[in-house]
Amino acid sequence: MRQKDICFMPLGGAQSVGRSCYYLRLGQSNILLDCGLQRINGATCSPDFRSLLTSQFMESMQQLDHVYISHAHTDHVGYLPQLMQMAPHASVYMTLQTKQLAEYRLIANSSQTGAAEASRLLSNVAPVNYLQKIKQRDYTVTFFPAGHIPGAMMTLFEYAGRKILYTGDYSLQSAFGLDGCWLPDDLEVDVLLMCALHAKQPYSVREKNTLPQRISEVMSNLRYGQSVYLQAFDPGRVLELLMALNREMEQSGQVYPIYLEPEAMAAVHVMESLQLPVLQQNNYSSFYAGAAHPHVVIGTKRKEQVSWRYRIFGNAYTLHEDYGEMLSFIRRLNPRQAYLVHCAEGYYGHTVEQELMRDAQCRTQVVFPEEGDIYTI
Repeated sequence: MRQKDICFMPLGGAQSVGRSCYYLRLGQSNILLDCGLQRINGATCSPDFRSLLTSQFMESMQQLDHVYISHAHTDHVGYLPQLMQMAPHASVYMTLQTKQLAEYRLIANSSQTGAAEASRLLSNVAPVNYLQKIKQRDYTVTFFPAGHIPGAMMTLFEYAGRKILYTGDYSLQSAFGLDGCWLPDDLEVDVLLMCALHAKQPYSVREKNTLPQRISEVMSNLRYGQSVYLQAFDPGRVLELLMALNREMEQSGQVYPIYLEPEAMAAVHVMESLQLPVLQQNNYSSFYAGAAHPHVVIGTKRKEQVSWRYRIFGNAYTLHEDYGEMLSFIRRLNPRQAYLVHCAEGYYGHTVEQELMRDAQCRTQVVFPEEGDIYTI
């Protein structure tokens, strides 16, 4: 390995969704991008640190220098407390919103002892701001808004005359009161490390299975007098649904009561602790049997526990860019190399790579990296 080489190694969430974690070597600095977990049939799957510790870069997790967390979804932050125990000297960076949301998620899913330890560890996280620039020993890093959920950030590394952008999960479109991602118009990127959920799904379009589509379906039912129950088994989904509904009702002028069950209301309190307004005048912290119809209830009940009077919607929707938007994003940056991770299973044998190969204006070499493999950039 040459002194100025950049090395990249997925430890989880490469050509699959879940436990996102990516190793980046810049100079002598050992860096992790995200540290998520995945739960499958009750079992917890963590990043594969064994492949890193048997590589030429590190022999112990205590050699880890820096960790950058893109946002507070569990598949990107869920394993962070365990990592911080293994790597006590590593500096951890995320936005303040991400820190607060991550703390709520991690503590809510832990035992009392585990919650106390998670809270102690997260108190050592260094909050950062958008457009803030930090000079590290070997490189400089800057943070940009990613859209997607509150607090999500893109991370730009500058090293040896090259610029490397890690997108994390991002969105090009506005959603539930957030603008889409933002990058400087004149930004030139050499290497793109991109969370590319739909890179192998050419028929993925925004109109299908997205949050805006879900909100449109809810509003349509309300207009026809049908009350709606929104299942939100994750705190982040509570906030996404509530903020999106409030925004849509405000813009359309058609306002209906929204009731939050106790578990849903707890998620709202997290945002209030950040002094971020969430609740509107038509939002209520409890539900009573005599509530006027139509209305919305956001809660965590299973289908069989919900009254037949409600139209039930689950929380299976995406906040990611679709296939066409992903192509547009890559073409705009036109990096020399794009490493696409966080990819869902493909179909029809067509990918972003094949699309870009036919584009004479695009110089980008696309790589679909595999977990445990080392890529010299």
